[in-house]
Amino acid sequence: MTWRCPVCDKENDDSNEFCIVCLFEKSNVGKSSVPVNKLSQSEKEPNREKVIISVGIPRGLLINDDKSSFFGYVLTKREEVIQLEKNTYEVWMQALRPQKMKDLSSMWQNDKVPLETLIDNMERAGLVVVFSGSVDDDYMKISKLIPIPIGMTWSSYEKDLDEVIIASAEGAEKVVLSPPAYIFWALCDYKSTISEIYNKIESTYKLESSLLKITIVETFRLLMDTRVLFALNNTK
Repeated sequence: MTWRCPVCDKENDDSNEFCIVCLFEKSNVGKSSVPVNKLSQSEKEPNREKVIISVGIPRGLLINDDKSSFFGYVLTKREEVIQLEKNTYEVWMQALRPQKMKDLSSMWQNDKVPLETLIDNMERAGLVVVFSGSVDDDYMKISKLIPIPIGMTWSSYEKDLDEVIIASAEGAEKVVLSPPAYIFWALCDYKSTISEIYNKIESTYKLESSLLKITIVETFRLLMDTRVLFALNNTK
């Protein structure tokens, strides 16, 4: 059995909870008479430059059974994988490093679905977070994510308390962290959410709440940009 997306007209397998092209949620089929591409959040809010960061772990591109097209796969939660059409997967992959909307526009090739609608749907599906520049809002958006470190400590914390270097697994990319930022990195244990890490740091080091949120938001973005961190969605 299949279902047809009312936004991009894609025929989806019934097992797909989201459209593999535009991420429209199957459960919303028939609920609205207004085209989704006219409900873009970017049209409702002030024109602020936002930053898109992908959530999940890439599982790669696979060709379908009849060898006619490729599909990408993303691990979004523990043991939960979502299927995406190739172009959608490419946009998602690009945003594993924080991206502005204009940086993604040249990649998206779909006349039926504006990029803003795709990103809105991706955010609802838990595949991206969209930073607005408000520390409190941005922190809330990542607070339930589980950070997954994929890099390694390059320099010894004991040698220099003012500079800790984290590197990608192959050592090709490196990032310098301040001691508070390094503490956040060190507490990424593959199971704690960012809010749980926040609580551990706050209770142990008695850092001021707003400063700690700024540190965590900026460190999260920096680590993602250096490709030494993935994040899994922990929402139920």
